[in-house]
Amino acid sequence: MRRKGTIAISIVAILGLLTSFTLIHRSATSQSTRDFELVFEDNFNGHSLNQKKWNVQERRPWDCFRYMTDNSKVLVVGKGRLRLYCKRNNGIAPNDTAKYLTAGINTKDKFTFSYGKIEVRARIVGKQGTQPAIWTLNNNWADMRDTSYIRAEVDLMECVNHEMEVHQTVHNRAVDIDKLYKHDAYHVQKAVNVKNYNVYAAEILPDRVVMSINGQPTLTFRRDKNVKGQFPYNQLQYLIIDMQYGTSFAGSIAPSELPAYMDVDWVRVYKYKGK
Repeated sequence: MRRKGTIAISIVAILGLLTSFTLIHRSATSQSTRDFELVFEDNFNGHSLNQKKWNVQERRPWDCFRYMTDNSKVLVVGKGRLRLYCKRNNGIAPNDTAKYLTAGINTKDKFTFSYGKIEVRARIVGKQGTQPAIWTLNNNWADMRDTSYIRAEVDLMECVNHEMEVHQTVHNRAVDIDKLYKHDAYHVQKAVNVKNYNVYAAEILPDRVVMSINGQPTLTFRRDKNVKGQFPYNQLQYLIIDMQYGTSFAGSIAPSELPAYMDVDWVRVYKYKGK
């Protein structure tokens, strides 16, 4: 009987330690889930893009958007996921002069948010020259080349070429224009098996931005009220999920390796309810 009692006490003690670890880990890495309210979700369970929630990303002169198309062979919804391809235009769109075609979606003017949490579950099959990305921009910024504007960008995930790692970055005037921060203060590069599904997330809070992968924090960028343009994330932002090709970040391309793609299983955005 004494032995059984000892075992029971040991089990209780272990469970107590595990519970304490979980609580400490959660409180140390992110806000409590009670501080967030789900306000946007898409599980891509249909056979077409929900146009009440999403726009198809338009082609623009910026290198991240220069091959965008709405072609149904490049942007595919089905089998419970969204697939964004990068393909050679070998007759896919005969009236389109672009040599390559990529796809993307965004919530501009349809769904915006400021403080909250964004989570996207995705997997990637990358090729040389590809740059799938999950990111946010301030909703009223019309031209990415306008450096005079107060940029508020959060990159939840960028993956270039064949890399088995991802980049997570916060962008703002203090970082990009005034160059006031060292690179590792606003950017992190993490090894990930990108061919598997992973959850890429960012918590945008009044005093910090916290990046994570599969629930594990990777980067914290804290607000400094004494630095102009350092924390413009109170602005309304929108979400972009896209496949890019031939960007300055990705470098050289290898068209013979295509197609490449990113699958998105689901997207969730939570509103921050705290103070």
